[in-house]
Amino acid sequence: DGGEQWGEEYSKKNPMHQIPTLEIDGATLAQSMAILEYLEETRGGQGKPLLPKDPVARAQARNLANIIACDTHPVQNLRVILKVGGMTPGDAAAQGTAKKAWGNWVITHAFKAYEAELANTAGTYSVG
Repeated sequence: DGGEQWGEEYSKKNPMHQIPTLEIDGATLAQSMAILEYLEETRGGQGKPLLPKDPVARAQARNLANIIACDTHPVQNLRVILKVGGMTPGDAAAQGTAKKAWGNWVITHAFKAYEAELANTAGTYSVG
């Protein structure tokens, strides 16, 4: 569907009208990196940490996460797509075409960079 983040109910959870928003442990958290860090800090000691122990490998993992969270995801937000395309939230038909073209361009560029980084970091997972 898309656009649910503009609703009044979601606005109470995340006034920025962005995804992701995670409701967990009685808290509502927004922003990808904040959510990942929370999960690492609260669940990472349970045998499957998100980040490796080695400081260089941790930095590499954060770099990969930021390629998505900082360089790809923000320009994929519906409000950015609408603004760049000169549309409003009600322009459903135009949104579909614009979102697809924009998304294809952004994701292709980001995944090429991500895959280039993987050449230096990948093992069983993206890092290690």
